Amino acid sequence: MYDELHLCLYSRTRRWIRWLILQKLDSIDFVRFQVFCQNKVSIGANDYGSLPPLDAHEYELERTTCRPPILLTALAHYVQKPLDAPKGALHLKRMPKKLGARVSKATDPKGENSAEDLEGWGLHVREVVCWKKVSMAMAVIGFGSLAFAIFWCVKRGGGLQDGFTVAAVLMAQGTIILGLIQAASMKQSRAPTPIKLT
Repeated sequence: MYDELHLCLYSRTRRWIRWLILQKLDSIDFVRFQVFCQNKVSIGANDYGSLPPLDAHEYELERTTCRPPILLTALAHYVQKPLDAPKGALHLKRMPKKLGARVSKATDPKGENSAEDLEGWGLHVREVVCWKKVSMAMAVIGFGSLAFAIFWCVKRGGGLQDGFTVAAVLMAQGTIILGLIQAASMKQSRAPTPIKLT
């Protein structure tokens, strides 16, 4: 189960590209969500910590007195490091699993234009800015630009102003490229991703 969740979160980008995405996993929560226009998902403030009710026969999970059924800090840790996860099927049984077709406006028997939004349960992954990565990226861009300016001045025999002008352009371009990478990763991570747990 944790291997599938790990791949869902981290397989979209190669390992070395992940270092350029200045985010880290903050938390994973059990949530109730609603699907509306064009399969967009809405999660309300009171929907966190929700599990399918007993009469939700389209979901399968083992009921337990523990709330949440899997400790959220352990869940986040095991998703990041699946090799640390317990080998038994206990956690898999406690995870809400959708039976049959996925929750989608396309499968709504009332039709695409139904005013009623569809309800479902799943996991919400929250990522935050990793300030350690931000600091490292800015240090690489800053010191790299400074080193280039010094190299330019030494090789050109002076030209201090020219060297630091080029370094300033490099620093600005590095920051812009880093920002574009973040924007692309944010756009990619907004879409909900259904996965099959085994």
